[in-house]
Amino acid sequence: MEIVRHQSDVVKEEVTLEGVKNCNIQWLLKTADGMPNFQMRRFTMGPGGIIPLHSHEWEHEVFVLSGKGELLNKDGGVPVEAGSVAYVDGVEPHGFKNTGSEDFIFLCMIPNEEY
Repeated sequence: MEIVRHQSDVVKEEVTLEGVKNCNIQWLLKTADGMPNFQMRRFTMGPGGIIPLHSHEWEHEVFVLSGKGELLNKDGGVPVEAGSVAYVDGVEPHGFKNTGSEDFIFLCMIPNEEY
């Protein structure tokens, strides 16, 4: 099986978690596409955007495409920018924040059995 599409063809949806500001998600590859293990999401966070601290059972693998931000944790935040990669243990409180004046865009992979 092969799936090829352009990200611009994938619908952007507003992230509706409590406390989220100025953030959209695109489900680039998801379980409904037949993904056996992981789903790939693309987040676009505008200036001032934030996904506040939260936790859950599943991990994230993150790759920052553009912009500047912070990976939030219980101790504050760690700066990230285009080219940064990060592993996020879902059990630990985590979030994301745009710290720049342009869009902060990142890919985030999660195990498909969680959504």
